[in-house]
Amino acid sequence: MSDEGLRELERRWRQSGADEDGAAWFGARLRAGELSSCELRLQASLGDSAARLAYGRDPQLDDAHASAAEEALARLRQAGGMLHHELWEPAGLEGAAGHELVARATAAAFCHPGPGPSLAQDPSYAGEPIEVAAFYGERYDAVSHELRFYTPQGLLPAAEADAVFADHVGSWGWTPLPGYAECFCSPPHGLSLRRAQVTRLFAEVNACLWGASGPREVYAWATPWRDTTSGGSYLWSVRPHAEDQAWVGVAYAADD
Repeated sequence: MSDEGLRELERRWRQSGADEDGAAWFGARLRAGELSSCELRLQASLGDSAARLAYGRDPQLDDAHASAAEEALARLRQAGGMLHHELWEPAGLEGAAGHELVARATAAAFCHPGPGPSLAQDPSYAGEPIEVAAFYGERYDAVSHELRFYTPQGLLPAAEADAVFADHVGSWGWTPLPGYAECFCSPPHGLSLRRAQVTRLFAEVNACLWGASGPREVYAWATPWRDTTSGGSYLWSVRPHAEDQAWVGVAYAADD
């Protein structure tokens, strides 16, 4: 369909306000390649009734179940971890719209909304792509694939940190760093694991969630919940390299 034809369908919908006319416009844009199926799904999930009619099915994301990941994440929770992971079926997800769908669905699951408008339809979200290194943060060494732990001598891997604390006497302090690795291993009340165990669990969780290749794309999002501590508040959407592997939403609030 020509651009003029698309504009005519849009004018018809704006004048009538009828969902059927809106659905015709959305459908024409989809066929013309002006709109992706994922973008249409996002509009439908945000409550646009014409987009829902054009999409023709429930736009909400389906949970993805991966037993190995669920077992590893359960161990993280048992150890006192406060990161919240949601796994979503990858079918039909792509680009920025896919990341927004994942972020909104994860936020809604994390906040357990009650009566009233769903957080999935909150218009205040804002997200942007970030480098994988920025997602992990300074507590992760991308070369050795190890976590680095706070010590009076700086950030060190588990074995070296253990050696420092074996000889250290006295108090000291540190400033939390932003990133997934920080949230993983330094919740407000700490993890009930030794440093080497934390490093192994971190590697196992990541291998289950996005594989040996690591994340393909990461978006960081404004959080709809308020951070009342200095520990941070985060929402990320993560796309793995494998096309058939679940997309992952990660949410964190230090005072959760």
